Amino acid sequence: MTDPSQVGEVRRFVQKLSKDFDFNEVEVGRLSIIVNELGNNLVKYAPGGRLLVRAFDNQDLKQVEILSIDTGPGMDVDVVMTDGYTTGQTPGTGLGSVKRQADYFDLYSTTKGTVIVAGIFKDSSKSSFNFGVVNLPVASESVCGDDYYLNMDKDSVTALVVDGLGHGILASQAANEATALFSEIQNEPLDFILNRIHGKLKSTRGGAVFLLRWSEAGVVTFTGVGNIRTVIQKPIENKTLISQNGTAGVQIRTPKVLSEKWDGEGLLILHTDGINNRWDFSAHPGLIYRHPAVIAGIISRDFCRGTDDATVVVIGRNK
Repeated sequence: MTDPSQVGEVRRFVQKLSKDFDFNEVEVGRLSIIVNELGNNLVKYAPGGRLLVRAFDNQDLKQVEILSIDTGPGMDVDVVMTDGYTTGQTPGTGLGSVKRQADYFDLYSTTKGTVIVAGIFKDSSKSSFNFGVVNLPVASESVCGDDYYLNMDKDSVTALVVDGLGHGILASQAANEATALFSEIQNEPLDFILNRIHGKLKSTRGGAVFLLRWSEAGVVTFTGVGNIRTVIQKPIENKTLISQNGTAGVQIRTPKVLSEKWDGEGLLILHTDGINNRWDFSAHPGLIYRHPAVIAGIISRDFCRGTDDATVVVIGRNK
């Protein structure tokens, strides 16, 4: 976001997207105000920052989300959230207006920059889970070779993250094949799903795949092949969930479904190798308690390698 004209471009895109998702005129209007305020803030105070738009449709849950990411100089949160504070270029009254328009809102700001999330649910639908996703192609490509799929209900969540080999159109085709198949058979046993995905991807260049399922029973079951990293992140410790060597569609061993206890405290974080494995929260005090979309934004901003597609999925349990 470097020019005011881009704000209007994003607003029109969001209006069309939300109408395609059957949002009503009031909901579309609320999203327009959010885009105007966040977009103009970036143009005026943090040019070069990004607005990411994500739409999600999962059974009864529909939402459109705007994620603002910049690299500085940061902001005084108490000031910008005060009613009456405005950039002078929008119909809102600062970020307080964005918060009022949104069904969920959160931000995290330091001198390294600010990440803000604001989203709207269609008809105020809600989920038992909070989640955030950043899914970006490498700078030289227009499509992302990574993909993801989430299925959530009141008591459980099932997730897939796939990284097509390489990047560009062929990688994207492999990733899309995996998510399309997963959407059809997601309720099957995880080892069965991985074997089916392996067979499906034999006609593509293949990729890394990770699957997990968590329920109220307090256990994460998982299986995977390739270098997708998955972590149970708690406030003072983390646990990495192990994936097998190999490439789905090329060569894999017999899938093993493993399990790890998780009581819902903290987060599940999955990411492709476009994100540096050495990320941690030590330089971001309190970040783990922010909305998962904000966390995904920080991880992608501060730990993206810049040489490959990058996807990070963050899942948290609603308290």
